[in-house]
Amino acid sequence: MTAPTVDRSTSTPITIGNSAEVGHDFTINNVSITSEIDPYDTSARDYHNIRSLCSELKSALKTRRFTLIFVDTHTWDKIDLDILEQRLWTGALAELVNHGLLVIDIFDPYLMEERSSFWPPDPSQVLQLPEQFTGTAYAHAEEDLIAIALEASWSKTAEEARGYAKGLLETSSSIQDVYARLGLAVARKGVSSASPR
Repeated sequence: MTAPTVDRSTSTPITIGNSAEVGHDFTINNVSITSEIDPYDTSARDYHNIRSLCSELKSALKTRRFTLIFVDTHTWDKIDLDILEQRLWTGALAELVNHGLLVIDIFDPYLMEERSSFWPPDPSQVLQLPEQFTGTAYAHAEEDLIAIALEASWSKTAEEARGYAKGLLETSSSIQDVYARLGLAVARKGVSSASPR
């Protein structure tokens, strides 16, 4: 290890390690720090943290409801999915579902195949999200888009706003496309609130 070179032009103290102070800026070169990872300590710390989290959630669930949302778990590494199930779900979050915890995992089931034998756990409810606005959902989306166009002053009249909403809905290839194009409009023009249901 090379001894540090000290620049004495400043006197701002910094803390190094436990209770050690240096009154000047300094530079350290050619230093290699190796930290041994103790799997037992890591596992014990994770267990303690998860127990604490679950205890706090269980207490809070007596008066409130909570939702944990996992997104795109189909992109996670297999080992991370296994850890999620083994350390966080089994014996931890799974038991809190009976106390009112809602856990949602939004993922592509076709890309999740053969990723993990542990995650996701068997769901109590599977929702197939629609690709298109149809029926009452179309009508609600149209109403919401009209409100957004008027509130954001993108359209001057209700009729003009209705044309904007219909045009956006009719020319979009999917619900995701509607949101993407609406997001682009918001980024370009600005909006204060609201979004389609």
